[in-house]
Amino acid sequence: MKELLLAYPDLRTAQFPALIQAVCKTLTDAEASVRSLLPPLLSAVLPLVPTSTLAPHLPVLLLHATSALSSIFPAVRVDAVRVLGVLLDEGGAGCDRIADGWETGSGGRGEGGRVLEGLLAVLGVGGKGETAGSNAPLGTAVSLRLTCTA
Repeated sequence: MKELLLAYPDLRTAQFPALIQAVCKTLTDAEASVRSLLPPLLSAVLPLVPTSTLAPHLPVLLLHATSALSSIFPAVRVDAVRVLGVLLDEGGAGCDRIADGWETGSGGRGEGGRVLEGLLAVLGVGGKGETAGSNAPLGTAVSLRLTCTA
């Protein structure tokens, strides 16, 4: 994918909506092998795409990524955290709003607060005491694996 986008810069804008739709559909895919390809794909593609092209698609991508944080499957939640990490690392200025309010502790306010609450709940350190159902924290082994592979 990266080679195609480098060879044909026009594809970066023309085919980016289709790429984002495909990424969003696979964020909660049952197959771990499919989900595991998303972080490397996004790491390769996002730096090549102008912020003006990414910005209109960011809310949809963020919606699907945060939705995957509440999956009943722990492995899907782990992969969602990885995708959010790639968005923060590679998304440029367009992805800054993901972390809005993290440093000031304004959790719950705006998009950044909701993302932070979701991440904390997945890791089992959320302040709202959600411990049942799809908001149950990851097991210790999965949390350690997430920490070691991030």
